[in-house]
Amino acid sequence: MNLDKWLRIPIVHERRRFTDVMDEEIDDERKRTALDRYTAGFVRSRMETCSLDMPRRVKQEVPSRLSIYDEVVVMKEGAHYGTAPFLREKPGTCAITDGCPLTLTCVFTGDPEPVVQWFKNDIILGENSRVSIHTANGRSTLAYQECHDYDVGLYKVVARNTLGQATHRFRLVQGHIPGPCDSPDVSEKSDTEVLLHWSPPADDGGSQILCYHVQMKLPGDTEWLTVSDNIDHEFFLVKGLTENSIYQFRVAAKNFVGWGDFSRVKSRVIAGAPKVRTTREMQILQQATESGKIVLPFLEKKELDYRKETDPVKLKSGENAQLQVRKYDMIAELSRGRFSVTARCIRSDDRRHFAAKLLENYDREDVVREEFEVFKTLRHERIAQLYEAYNVGDVTVFIMEQLAGLDVLTYLASKREYSEQHVVTIAMQVLDALSYLHWRGMCHLDVQPDNVVLTTPRRCDVKLVDFGSTQRVSKQGSTVPVSGLLDFVAPEVLAEQKAFPSSDIWSLGSLIYLLLSGKSAFGGVDDEDTHQNILHVRYRYEHLGSNTTQEAIRFLMLIFKRDPSKRPTVDDCREHKWLVENDYIVKKRERATFLGSQLRDFDQAYHKERAIAATKSLHLLTYGGKEIPAAITYEPETQ
Repeated sequence: MNLDKWLRIPIVHERRRFTDVMDEEIDDERKRTALDRYTAGFVRSRMETCSLDMPRRVKQEVPSRLSIYDEVVVMKEGAHYGTAPFLREKPGTCAITDGCPLTLTCVFTGDPEPVVQWFKNDIILGENSRVSIHTANGRSTLAYQECHDYDVGLYKVVARNTLGQATHRFRLVQGHIPGPCDSPDVSEKSDTEVLLHWSPPADDGGSQILCYHVQMKLPGDTEWLTVSDNIDHEFFLVKGLTENSIYQFRVAAKNFVGWGDFSRVKSRVIAGAPKVRTTREMQILQQATESGKIVLPFLEKKELDYRKETDPVKLKSGENAQLQVRKYDMIAELSRGRFSVTARCIRSDDRRHFAAKLLENYDREDVVREEFEVFKTLRHERIAQLYEAYNVGDVTVFIMEQLAGLDVLTYLASKREYSEQHVVTIAMQVLDALSYLHWRGMCHLDVQPDNVVLTTPRRCDVKLVDFGSTQRVSKQGSTVPVSGLLDFVAPEVLAEQKAFPSSDIWSLGSLIYLLLSGKSAFGGVDDEDTHQNILHVRYRYEHLGSNTTQEAIRFLMLIFKRDPSKRPTVDDCREHKWLVENDYIVKKRERATFLGSQLRDFDQAYHKERAIAATKSLHLLTYGGKEIPAAITYEPETQ
């Protein structure tokens, strides 16, 4: 054959969609599992099991044991040679400005003690007159005496010992003042008062919002009057107004860089009911603001007491427990479960704010005890902390750190627009929590929207809560009871087979799919249909928006595997291209935007179902002899 002629033959490269490939794979499996009636009947007549009776997907992807490599790893880890490095606390992406000081801290553990190194753009950092690095007693600190614009970049911290290494990547970005808030909405009004409510600015300037500034004036005035400039919540009750007068209001936000621009003006005629109704919680926050509460220029980070892992919180009972519980005043309900109520509370002696989880003990002593035994030893920055526990009669009370009470689904559904970057931020933070649980030999087994809660409504910062379903699970698998919301349960758990740490990864994948599409990945016409969809991994990508990045689709394809051993580990997930921290992929994720309205239908149906199943126990809802006030959601007034 003439070589020149052969070289001129065109080569065609076929491009195919992921959904087409998946459909063809499913069709091929159906063809391979078609039964030969004569052969199958012959085998059954001899009372033998025919391999053709089992679908090929299940037969091949549900192994009875781990691979040889995984078993060797498990045996080596169980030989007590030491422990590989683990990063307990890690610096997150943060904003800097020229001249500002900066301290980044990483808390680590490992045996033998790991060596820690800091990198910028993959170049190891060293000390100089401006930069110092100090490592001692399981804590490494990178400190900049003053930052400059060229310090912006991709950083990582690596902890190594003879058994392995742990790596964490983060970015330093250029900080700026926050963008303007939307116009404040008038929730309620009276003859002399108006209750304003607003949302945090879409652009926070790269750092958390510290406080807000509310101003007002009459239409004919030229100067704005300051109502308050130390408001650390998203509402304010303006008092002392003149009846039948028109007032204009505006609000601005502040971060560590400074004050942002004011919002557009909101005008309102003051006339209405004699007095504005507010919840008790709102009254307490309002009083703290009016008393001149000082807002710090930087948010204080709470130190975690890791000694509680070995010397945990004790469950107190008796008369002393009753006296201690009476110190906590329940001011607002945060959420309800099937057998519990979580409320925001204030301790009377020092006026500190907490969250109290009230659990029904009647016929559930063992279940409550199991949850306490798990919860009492957990100490991680992405897990809600337990401070005290009391057993008083038929109720067990957990005193925990206070969170916003807002789950990730409601948070994104309430936004006008969100991006893949928001979803990635949530996913990375949940992975941090799961990494700690798996390191401790546990699985959460109930990762769903209600259990991923924001610490503040002003920023995408979440923690994992509710450990009623958490079980000890080894890498070789453990049998666990079926629990959790069906749409988020892994197929091996539904099939009553052994659960693995990767069972939590499946649940996280289901949550990510929901946040990207507004629909359940495996939701069917009824529970039985959903059950079968999960067992046979039947899901569609058509629900994902056309602007969803290919990296996100590949990530979900990697997670949704019937065989737990084929799913990625937490560390594998962190290294996936969709979750990496670099300027190119971050900008790509930020350009992939979605409307918050796509989540609202599922959000309403999800919480309606949860409300129907929630406890109606008056014993919990009126704990302490008085009714716990339900949270009130004010809808903006329509014009």
